[in-house]
Amino acid sequence: GIYDMQPPYFSRAFQRLLLERLIFQRKQSEHPADFTGASPIAHVHPDAPPFLIFHGTFDNLVPVEHARRFADALRAVHAPP
Repeated sequence: GIYDMQPPYFSRAFQRLLLERLIFQRKQSEHPADFTGASPIAHVHPDAPPFLIFHGTFDNLVPVEHARRFADALRAVHAPP
């Protein structure tokens, strides 16, 4: 999955082609709030429900670091019972 749609987490070409042209149909530089609002990592909070995150090691569109950063953000705000 895509967990953060804000730069610099994608190459500029990926951002222009996939995110700006196909998904949002607008430029991130002109509508940054749309990209932030659609980024799951921007909505991490202590009361977030449990997550199960899968990320394929051969994913060639989204680097595995995206999933790791999202998991780290969830761990940082959620204390185990």
